[in-house]
Amino acid sequence: MTFSNSRSIAGSVAIITGAASGMGKATAKLFASEGAHVAVTDIDLDASEAVAAECGENARAYKLD
Repeated sequence: MTFSNSRSIAGSVAIITGAASGMGKATAKLFASEGAHVAVTDIDLDASEAVAAECGENARAYKLD
């Protein structure tokens, strides 16, 4: 097994809770811009879908309470 010192999140999966607004939204957008596959989760599905659309093709929205 080899280990890398890289801190890249490209290709990783990130599950962001409370991602429809505020810090969660900012985190989702940052992770997506760094190449991660992002699960945008929030109780407000419409807002989650809007954030996922802003994040690009590697983001999906989910309703999560």
